[in-house]
Amino acid sequence: MNAKWIWYYGEFEAYHNIHLHSRRENFGLIRPAFWAVPGLYPNVEFLSAYDSPEDFKAEIRSKGDGLLEISETSGERFYPINGEITLPAGKHKIKIAVINPMGLPCIYFSSKYLVSDSSWTVTLGRDVFPVNAGDSPAFLSPNDDPQVFPFSYTPAEPISSFTANDGSTVYDFGKETFGLLVLNNLDPSSEILVRYGESLDEALAEPKQPYCMFWERLKDKTEATLRPRAFRYVALSGENADGVKVSSLNEMLDVKVNGGFVCNDPLIKDIWDTCAYTFHLCSREFYLDAIKRDRWAWGGDARQSFMINNYIFADREICKRSIIALLPKDVVYQHVNTINDYSAYMIISVLEYYMTYGDVEFVRAVYKRVKLLYDYIVSRLDENGLVVAREGDWIFIDWSPMDKDGPLCAEQLLLIHTHRAMGKLASIMGESDEKYIARAEALSETVDRLFWNEEKGAYIDTYASGKENVTRHGNVFAILFDLVDESKKRLILENVLKNDAITPITTPYFKLYELMAFCAMGEIDVAQKYLREYWGGMLDLGATSIWEEYDPTKSIPECYAMYGKPYEKSLCHAWSCGPIYLLGRYCLGVYPTSVAYESYRVEPNVGSYTSFEGTVPTEKGLIKVSYSDGKITVLSELDNGTLCFNGKEYPIIKDEELTV
Repeated sequence: MNAKWIWYYGEFEAYHNIHLHSRRENFGLIRPAFWAVPGLYPNVEFLSAYDSPEDFKAEIRSKGDGLLEISETSGERFYPINGEITLPAGKHKIKIAVINPMGLPCIYFSSKYLVSDSSWTVTLGRDVFPVNAGDSPAFLSPNDDPQVFPFSYTPAEPISSFTANDGSTVYDFGKETFGLLVLNNLDPSSEILVRYGESLDEALAEPKQPYCMFWERLKDKTEATLRPRAFRYVALSGENADGVKVSSLNEMLDVKVNGGFVCNDPLIKDIWDTCAYTFHLCSREFYLDAIKRDRWAWGGDARQSFMINNYIFADREICKRSIIALLPKDVVYQHVNTINDYSAYMIISVLEYYMTYGDVEFVRAVYKRVKLLYDYIVSRLDENGLVVAREGDWIFIDWSPMDKDGPLCAEQLLLIHTHRAMGKLASIMGESDEKYIARAEALSETVDRLFWNEEKGAYIDTYASGKENVTRHGNVFAILFDLVDESKKRLILENVLKNDAITPITTPYFKLYELMAFCAMGEIDVAQKYLREYWGGMLDLGATSIWEEYDPTKSIPECYAMYGKPYEKSLCHAWSCGPIYLLGRYCLGVYPTSVAYESYRVEPNVGSYTSFEGTVPTEKGLIKVSYSDGKITVLSELDNGTLCFNGKEYPIIKDEELTV
């Protein structure tokens, strides 16, 4: 039996969530998150039992103070919780009470007859809210510390350096990175200004708002290791700055890229690889939006990251951590990130997690939190069951302009999908789904009555303003969530998606959903063309990671501006990595048809490519798909697959190559 560090379930995520949301820097200042970040339970009790024929020694470690108590014994009852102790023979219940007012209460217990693991029960004292303990395969040694997240660190050197026009010495690390800058051979009598930049222009900008975002001044030091930050370029200025030795410890999550895609167009491989690198950088304690500006966990961004994860990592652990961090803990103060749609996405994400991994125990562990969030959503609806703007709410959907002067159609369609998802989660938990189905059906009727415009052949943003404005977002949801019949889907395709008069979507975040809708309607060529133009356009400008947003009409350095600041745009942003999902789901055509890939389909869509090959990872193995000379080849490590190509179906046999 191997012992693990254990804690109250969800508290590991809560602890690191607090620290994550205390690290955002804005022009020399720390900017805390503007939503409620749940705190920790400082005192918990760990409960277990053992049966031993002899006295035995146990090693115990804790983060915090407290004691171990043995019941049903006439001898000593209380023991310290750091070091080696001897426990008596017989059948005994064991309780370890820990309080840690400054950190994560957790323990490590190792012995011949009992070890700490997820079979232990943890309570908030006297059987309050008992849960199975949380643990992680990353913390198996008594010397480990769950309060320190287990990143991997790789030393890196600049690939070049040069003297800029302002006299600064600029170091180029060759590509976007995230790490701890290491400076040696500093002159302690001189002040050195260190400026960071995702772009060269930012690294050479003034160290003040609204220009260079990260900078630091050093004096009285001969060496320094600075806090982790995002950068490609580092500019040092000051007396003797050119003699400083500069290097980096690049900090990343130790997770393996298992997916891949190449085709006859080499630019597409470059796009996939750059997206993969970007996504890996933004995959940390949780899925983050970006590594420079926000460095926060956002529900809408995370939902797309879960989707992309299925085609690059197939790693459930980071999904679990992100979901726990984003769900409310025990009281709901506001929507996730204060955004109505992000609350909906989190409920949908829990169901999609279950469908991907079949992890019913995780669903059971977070189900109370999911219900709290769902009930909060419902409590803020109007008398018609519609999402409306309440005080403190952010009706977002996307940055694109739309008519929000009244209930927004896209929010209602997302809510229908959320009602359905909640019903399915209830069924998984053995509860009735009737009220959720009823709400979804009632809302569907209301939406069609209030938002569908027969003359325009599309959903309007809102009926309240009288403008009858049509944007793409709600109409995209109608297709993706299968909320309309085939005839309406065709109307939406022609009247909205293919209509250049409708305001275009400019963020890669919602563009992913729109391109998914095109692909779902058999228009994969549209997505393939857009990959070259949009994502390829960033690479043409020298991007080494994928940006938060790209406007092809803007050149360097204007293209780095956002939110009214010249370098505010994140040049490494997870919501821009949609090509990984698009190419895996729609070009390779791989997707599960039952829980946890118990069955699956491969429906390749060639589109404009003359050849391609790629790999889709799953927890059960890899699925490899290739196309050349008009033939599809599938080699899978999974059972129960079906290849659908040119209107015919073929069974996929595990570990046997199939070519049609």
